[in-house]
Amino acid sequence: MATRSSDELTRSVGLPRAPQGRRPAPSIAAHNAEVARRNIAAKLDLLADYLSRAAGGLQAADASSHGALTLEDLPRSPRQFNGWESVALRQEVRSRVIPFFKNSNATLKKHEDLHVLVIERIRAIGQSNAQASAKEQSRAALLRKIALANRLRQIAEKELIRARRAVSTERAKTEALEAVVASTAAKAKEQVKELHGEIAALKRENTRLSALAKRTTLKAV
Repeated sequence: MATRSSDELTRSVGLPRAPQGRRPAPSIAAHNAEVARRNIAAKLDLLADYLSRAAGGLQAADASSHGALTLEDLPRSPRQFNGWESVALRQEVRSRVIPFFKNSNATLKKHEDLHVLVIERIRAIGQSNAQASAKEQSRAALLRKIALANRLRQIAEKELIRARRAVSTERAKTEALEAVVASTAAKAKEQVKELHGEIAALKRENTRLSALAKRTTLKAV
């Protein structure tokens, strides 16, 4: 990337141009230091914006869909912060932010107050990411438990249906067997009744024949 002039950097970060006219212009070193400070401050504002949204529970996917910075867009260390520049951002994000540029570590350390903020906000982003990951893992574990419970419920329901069908089938078989037994018992009862009738008839016939035989014997004497 070509090195930008101090005037270009001034226009990019919104710093007014060096005063013109009769008032004496500030030194080039002071002017460049202010431009560098504003550049670092602009980058810090983006970190603060992300932390604010993360605290509000805005999901990374939603942020991406709205053209805002996501965790993947952010630096994870002071060294990455120094090399962070807007041209590396996604187009939909780059079009929404004030252009910012790389800075040296020496420049960052010259602005001690900003250096402290860089360390604090990067640490806060790491903690936020860890908390979000823990929540996501917990949510994923809960979803797995719910999915397992649903599968077990479906299996139990299928087994219950199968058992009910089996019971229904066995009940039908039992009822059919009971009907056969009842029918057989009724037929047997009827046959026993008929046999008793036949036995009674045979007894009567035997009695009649015995009496007839006695009378025949008496006449013969």
